Amino acid sequence: MSNKVITRTSQQGTRLNKNFTSSISSTEQNYNTPPIRIYARKELSLLYFPWLTSRGSATRALSKLIHSDPMLLEELESLGYHKGIRCFTPNMVKVIFAYLGTPEECNPYTGV
Repeated sequence: MSNKVITRTSQQGTRLNKNFTSSISSTEQNYNTPPIRIYARKELSLLYFPWLTSRGSATRALSKLIHSDPMLLEELESLGYHKGIRCFTPNMVKVIFAYLGTPEECNPYTGV
């Protein structure tokens, strides 16, 4: 376990110290993997389909990908996924990463 102290200066000129404790060793951490957190539907879609930049294309592509896998869709629906959802919860993101792989694993332009 490592402790990190980050010091920065606020806009008012006062110093801010924050202690961060990390239980992940540097060998376990993969810096290319997106973090598990809340993602807007468009944000996660663009991670999977960065070349689809026209309005709504990436979102439609991710939706089609989700709906093409009945087991993935069923598991997401049990977590609250429905038509018109605006954000994916961290649990939904974990399920999507488990079924589809991370965006880097699926992106043909990364050379993986």
